[in-house]
Amino acid sequence: MAYRMGRGIKSTLFTRDPVPIRQDNNIKTAYDNMNTFIAKGEKHHDKHNHNDSDDEASEYKFEHIGGDDDTYVIKDIGGAYNFHRNILKKSMRELQSYSSTYIKDLPIEVSEAFKSVIESIRRLKNTRSLYNLILKDVQDVFGDHKVVKPGTLCSYFIGCFDDDNFSGPPDCNPKCVSSITPADHKSYCSDLVLMYLDNNFSTLNDKHSTHVYVYVENESFKGFTHENINQLHSHNVKYVTIIYGSENSNDYKEVSTAIAVDDLPLCGGKSSSSFSTSSSSSSSSKSDHNGNSTAGIVICVIILLILLIGLAYLAYREYRKNSWSNNFSW
Repeated sequence: MAYRMGRGIKSTLFTRDPVPIRQDNNIKTAYDNMNTFIAKGEKHHDKHNHNDSDDEASEYKFEHIGGDDDTYVIKDIGGAYNFHRNILKKSMRELQSYSSTYIKDLPIEVSEAFKSVIESIRRLKNTRSLYNLILKDVQDVFGDHKVVKPGTLCSYFIGCFDDDNFSGPPDCNPKCVSSITPADHKSYCSDLVLMYLDNNFSTLNDKHSTHVYVYVENESFKGFTHENINQLHSHNVKYVTIIYGSENSNDYKEVSTAIAVDDLPLCGGKSSSSFSTSSSSSSSSKSDHNGNSTAGIVICVIILLILLIGLAYLAYREYRKNSWSNNFSW
């Protein structure tokens, strides 16, 4: 099956894409192939169809067939599809052992299974009551996970349903920004949200903004590299809110206020503005030193010229004296 993972990250700034990006709810094309959870089927009559909101034309109709796989038939603009709920639940349980693994680090076969699961869940977003059933299944499988970290498999499934101390807009919470959301959720984070791992930035959403949120997992974090600062500058980032992770707590250790990029902490313990000031002072000092050296040379040359002129004058006087004596001797 061909899996749609949403728009890829086009920015040259960020080196990895650890979490699939949320897609818009409108699905414009039907699947061309079958998969385990949602398979294209025959159209069914309408008398058993259900729709949770008759006044919302965007919602798709579905019919509960049941059986061992707890099958549903979903009708949307692409036709009719069979959804096998119990198979989806089984697949999520198989993924459960990778709950704390960063999505970017999943083994290839697990990553493919994960893509299939999330694409199926996205497909169900426009069948509200059925989607809510799936969210209950998600909670049954992943709800007991105690510490949810951004960028992990578990974060994708329950990051938006997790309680923590994030003080910014809920949609910009690193756990939630690229995760599945409640059925009636329609808002998105307007700022770019990044993870900072191994001295590199990774994107959690596909945005371009002058203010960004940066989640830092490492509790021994001392600051960014000069290259990191240059990357932020080159992409017109002006302010950064740092979200410090906590190793053993579901809450964040600290959420900073917005910090100007030039005031961000550096690995050496100073801010980038301090580095710039230090560099300027060093250049100024060198300039002053060079200027003083040049002035000293000029003064020495002037003194030397005065001495030479004085010596020449004395020699001239001696010459005139001797010449006068020779002219008036007997």
